Amino acid sequence: MSSLTLLRVALATVFLFDATVGQSVAADQPYAIDRLGHYTAQVRWRFVHNDASSTLVCHGKGTAIFLGGDRFLTAAHVVDQNPLTDACAAYGTADPTIEIEGTELRGRVIAAAPWVDMGGLLYPEGTDLALIAVDARMIPPELRSGALTICASDLPVDGAAAVVGTQFGVFPARTQPRVNDEFARIDLAAIPGHSGGGVFDPARRCLVGIVSNGGRDGTNYVATQVVQRFLARSSATSTNGTPITVRGQGDARENDASIAAEKPTDSKGYFAHTARGDYRAPSE
Repeated sequence: MSSLTLLRVALATVFLFDATVGQSVAADQPYAIDRLGHYTAQVRWRFVHNDASSTLVCHGKGTAIFLGGDRFLTAAHVVDQNPLTDACAAYGTADPTIEIEGTELRGRVIAAAPWVDMGGLLYPEGTDLALIAVDARMIPPELRSGALTICASDLPVDGAAAVVGTQFGVFPARTQPRVNDEFARIDLAAIPGHSGGGVFDPARRCLVGIVSNGGRDGTNYVATQVVQRFLARSSATSTNGTPITVRGQGDARENDASIAAEKPTDSKGYFAHTARGDYRAPSE
């Protein structure tokens, strides 16, 4: 029996859905491919625990994609501060900070997919996703117009052109055959900080998926239908009224200072780890 069957679970929390069905995207939309670099952000968090004899510092960082309005989408493992990977989890959590176009924004995680421990960190059905809200009034003015369009369907599984937006820049990629049921795949060599980046279709000018995990031989990303389902269960309309547009309905986190050498995910999409404080998602 596959891990997809064994671990098919619903999101732990029920959220509201208020997305609209998107139309064609004009070339001058804010998410035109030549402007993607302006709509990718760094997301990071830092937590400090002090006791009588020591200080414990934990932190994480990755990429987030600006959806429009007041919302950013990233990989759950970047910000969920789960106890499998966060040595400070027993003492509390820290709100994330978003940095975009030189502006720092205080954020809060308003939706995150659940994780499970199956001998390694696993997000059932490949739903490695989290939604972050910020104060929309603090978004740089040049980024406030328009809203992200999510593709109605994924890219073909082998050789299709893609564009990946990360905090480090925008990179071309091509799809590869899947190696498990949970994630789609591209040939981008993943490095620390890529997690949470956006995979885009340059022809349709829409978001295909979110970078989750990988390594030198390629990157697994959260597929289009999974992103759609997650947003359908989340608050998909920002507080200032700008909707996230969905076309159709359907189906490398850094911890504290002790970061291990790169560990691969296995064929089921597990995030390999050995102990707290000794983990890094290979996609970062």
